[in-house]
Amino acid sequence: MIKRFIIVGLILVAAAIFIFIALYGGRLSINQPTEKLVKALINPGTTFSQLAGETGLATDTITAILENSKNVYDLASIRSGRELAFVFSLADGAVKKIVYQIDSEKEFIVERLPESDLPAGDQEWQSKIQIIPYEIKEKTVESEIQASLY
Repeated sequence: MIKRFIIVGLILVAAAIFIFIALYGGRLSINQPTEKLVKALINPGTTFSQLAGETGLATDTITAILENSKNVYDLASIRSGRELAFVFSLADGAVKKIVYQIDSEKEFIVERLPESDLPAGDQEWQSKIQIIPYEIKEKTVESEIQASLY
């Protein structure tokens, strides 16, 4: 009796595998990462240009980012102890976005515009200061004092 259940179970598993292969052609679609995040700690005396160069950005890219962002946020005012987050495309290795947390409420973001919007070989950047969204939950607690130390 137990052998019969085992044989029927194996047949059902084999049928399920056969149906899966027939439907999906044996190919699974696994989402591969498309970006790489590199965080750089800002040490005392370190400049944006130094950190960007150490992460692999070309000098002309650094210059373009500095030029684009100067009216939004002065990257010369980055503070030691904080981090710069560089987001790179795994497809071509180019930097896509840089994020710097200005304070507990705001962050500076500079992003590369899609190449489809630009002439060949051009790099255009968009800079902005964004409010960091926080989820605030209120909780009410009640208590009754039973005794006093006085």
